[in-house]
Amino acid sequence: MDDYTSLKFASLFHDIGKFYQRADNLGKSGHAYDSKYEKLDANDYGSSGAHSKWSADFVKDNFSDLVENLVLYHHNPSKSDYPELCKILQKADHHSSKERLESDEKADVLLTPLSSIFSRISLKDEKCDDYYVPLVELDFNKGLHPQDEKVMEGWNLVPEYQHLWTKFENEFKLLENKDFESVLAILKKYTSTVPSATYYSESDISLYDHLKTTVAIANCRYLFSKEDKLKQTDNQDVYKIINGDISGIQNFIYRVQTPEDAQSGMSKRLRGRSLYLTLLTEAIASKIILDLNLDSSNILFCGGGRFTIIAPNTQKTEETINKINLEVNKEFIAKFNAELFLNIVSTSACGDDLGNFDKILSKLTQLLNENKKHKFVNQLEDVFNVESEVNYELCPVCGNKSKKGEFCRDCQEHEHLGSSVANAKYLIKYVSDEKIDDSLFYPKLNVGYIFKKGKKRYFRNYSGKSGC
Repeated sequence: MDDYTSLKFASLFHDIGKFYQRADNLGKSGHAYDSKYEKLDANDYGSSGAHSKWSADFVKDNFSDLVENLVLYHHNPSKSDYPELCKILQKADHHSSKERLESDEKADVLLTPLSSIFSRISLKDEKCDDYYVPLVELDFNKGLHPQDEKVMEGWNLVPEYQHLWTKFENEFKLLENKDFESVLAILKKYTSTVPSATYYSESDISLYDHLKTTVAIANCRYLFSKEDKLKQTDNQDVYKIINGDISGIQNFIYRVQTPEDAQSGMSKRLRGRSLYLTLLTEAIASKIILDLNLDSSNILFCGGGRFTIIAPNTQKTEETINKINLEVNKEFIAKFNAELFLNIVSTSACGDDLGNFDKILSKLTQLLNENKKHKFVNQLEDVFNVESEVNYELCPVCGNKSKKGEFCRDCQEHEHLGSSVANAKYLIKYVSDEKIDDSLFYPKLNVGYIFKKGKKRYFRNYSGKSGC
């Protein structure tokens, strides 16, 4: 495992000890961690870093000594055997915590559940009642309903922490291949309802969100240090915040050239078009992080035709997003007659800026709106390309090229997609240079999606180039 991968896992598990420690009733059950950590004190692991002993104890049996060392000393890098890497983790941890809201009260961590975002809603200058998220694992077959303060009153969370930690440990041990994305998914399942911090902090940010953003920030700092000299400060523009937006969605989904000829398969086609755009947005975001050697933790948001990514503020990042932007829009011109438009903007940011992230998003929104006024400005020749001869029919659904009496290939694909997703229970994403079987594939992005009905494991080595 190289330094970069080790830093990823150290960042992902640097605070897992908070979860472990609470399940251990803050050490009252007799120190669950290894005896080799017992002699360590604040001079070793740093102030407010006692949870590091529990974190290190968990990772020592699952990852390398390097990961254990980074986790143990992430509050005090000077004690680490790898101080430079540890400083990157420390700064990533600090910058990830920038959005925490301070509280005047020192809450009891074992009595304080995760606060629901609904508690922040104000109607007519009246604040809503406090609501809290139950301490359970995520289960998409069950609802997760915030509960009010009266229901939660007097609730001791120790049994819930112990039960949740046991289930997490057991499922983690079942992972045959502890690759980053699989481990991240397990953490999402078991730490999304665990509050990250409660001491003098509002308990409204989950441990999962803190761990995920710490990895994303550490990735940026590491890659930035490889291209530029990295100063471990809060005011260096290490980060590049990227916003992407696909415009023209409404027209794309609902446009029908000749309604009387397009009735057949209409509902499947609408469903397929909507899903096509959803997965297209995700595929574009995935292409960006893959080309930049990042991972899914760097995708901060993806949905509704938009995505937000945090990346290193390097020349490679700038070149990558410009290249992808041009390639995708070229495809939109050729395939959809410029009906869709990919708008990508970015801005640099430092650690201090991350504490006021809404300001960054506001700036990016302004840039997006300005760019929409200049669609395809660098590809006007492609947009206004005049054909000397027309020897094809128009699709009765979308109006693009098609054979006589038939829907075009894209409309057929969207109808097939709408049918496939209605009968599928599982979605498998893959990265490949070529399309695998009967899947939805975006050739310019090298990302595809397979829909499966059953639980049977699906894996195929496709010419040695891809996997699922």
